[in-house]
Amino acid sequence: MVADNKKQSTSDNAVDLPKPNISNEDDFRTIHKLSFRAGNYKRIIVYALIAIAILVGGFIVLKHELHIGEKVYAQAGGHKIYQQDVENLIGNNKGINKHDAARVLADKYLIKAMVKGKDITVTEKDLVAQYGNATKQQKSSNKYIYQNKENQLYLQKIQVYNYGIYKGKYLIGNFSRHVEFQPVLPEDKIHDPNLGKPAAIAKDKAYAQDFLTQLYDQIKSGKITFDQAIQKERNNPKIGVKAYPSLPHSGPFDTSSGPNYAVLKPTSTRQKINDIKEGEITAPFVVRVGNSLEGNSTAESYFLVVDMEKSSHSYTDIYFTQYLEQAKQKFGYKVYV
Repeated sequence: MVADNKKQSTSDNAVDLPKPNISNEDDFRTIHKLSFRAGNYKRIIVYALIAIAILVGGFIVLKHELHIGEKVYAQAGGHKIYQQDVENLIGNNKGINKHDAARVLADKYLIKAMVKGKDITVTEKDLVAQYGNATKQQKSSNKYIYQNKENQLYLQKIQVYNYGIYKGKYLIGNFSRHVEFQPVLPEDKIHDPNLGKPAAIAKDKAYAQDFLTQLYDQIKSGKITFDQAIQKERNNPKIGVKAYPSLPHSGPFDTSSGPNYAVLKPTSTRQKINDIKEGEITAPFVVRVGNSLEGNSTAESYFLVVDMEKSSHSYTDIYFTQYLEQAKQKFGYKVYV
């Protein structure tokens, strides 16, 4: 009984602490909403900060990509070249100035525009064959030199492409020993009394024409081969190598190997060789070359007989320097530094 009384006493004396009244549903909802809103505000702030960071980062990237506010150093083919492009090309080559680097990059994009739609490519193998094995390392160690070499090889190929691909053999009969191509001095007249005299020039011309005509007739009749005719011209004492040691002579030609085709280059031969069909041998025809004494005029200089083995015809009738200048104008080529 004593124990029971103590229990009862303790129970009677206990004080109940006030409890929050959450039985009211509206009050509970109010507390929950306040708590949710506080969390929401934190999330909104975090999201806002993230959005700002993304916008700032995006602007920086966009500014870099669009080169906003950056100076244009050069342009060509619809492509603008900026300071960073120039500096990347120069790399550690402190001796390269910004103008030269900008020009090389402008050349690069001009060439890209010029070869678009044409079967003209330059591979690393082409570059090594042209410039040697050191080119491989220069692709990463010296970008300026590598790009410049690539540009030059592309320009060579464009020049060949636009001139046309011609392959075969020719006979050449020079007769220009007395033609005045350059201003002459009195001592030149003493050395060659016939210099500039029409009669002497006509005599050499007639000999060259007759000699090549005989070779042409013998080839056509099957009496000699073209190679044998080549040797006869080279050995001839009046028009051969000994008579004209500094001028071109009979032999093979292949314009695809490069722009060294001086015999076929004069304007007077351009339309002629375009008209020659593959497998055809032409009769002798005269070639006129530039005469500086008469401005832009030309003077007869040699006869040609052409054995055309391959012909793709030319794509332009102007010199490559003129073609290149026209391309620069067409594709907006500019260097500003």
